[in-house]
Amino acid sequence: NEKKTTGKSRLIFLAHPGNYGKYIMELVPGQIVAEKYSIEAQVGEGANGVVYRARDIILGKKIALKFLRSEYIRNLSQRRRFLKEARIAVQFVHKGVVPVREVNDWHDSLYIVMDYHPGKTLKELIASRPLSFSEVALLSEQLLHCLQEAHQKNLLHRDIKPSNLMVQEQDGKCESMQILDFGLAISQNDFQEKLPTGTLHYMSPEQVFG
Repeated sequence: NEKKTTGKSRLIFLAHPGNYGKYIMELVPGQIVAEKYSIEAQVGEGANGVVYRARDIILGKKIALKFLRSEYIRNLSQRRRFLKEARIAVQFVHKGVVPVREVNDWHDSLYIVMDYHPGKTLKELIASRPLSFSEVALLSEQLLHCLQEAHQKNLLHRDIKPSNLMVQEQDGKCESMQILDFGLAISQNDFQEKLPTGTLHYMSPEQVFG
């Protein structure tokens, strides 16, 4: 086993016979990534990535850093999927999608730099309080408008669910929303998968039955 220490973070390489090995990366507040991003806190975690709130120390603004999960650092298919997510998000410019500003790697771990939008996921919001009819109508309209434009550009998100929707509030009421995580998104022109893809409880019949 080889251990690498950089600042306050730890990169631990676990070597196992017959595989590529595995990195476990721990990032803590104050850690500097790529000499320009200062980690503030972990703010989210998904199937293939971990998201941190950070500060761009050159531009002096908050950003979001999404790292490929450490268990996938040597997994080529997951790395391709992570890069595909960034490319699709860059192509689709819409106020309902968090803009991607950079894709790079640090200690062999891929990361995506995005604008930081404070707020709660719809999943967190629903758990904290009931939504009024007007709030539900507002968020539904924004979501459907965003998806309509994505479909017009032949893009399928394939994983719309409460935890992938970030909501901002104003005076205690929902104001705006952005779609997160394009990890399962695909162009309809490239659609060849036969197996169901998505989160079961939120999948459409077309996804379930292929």
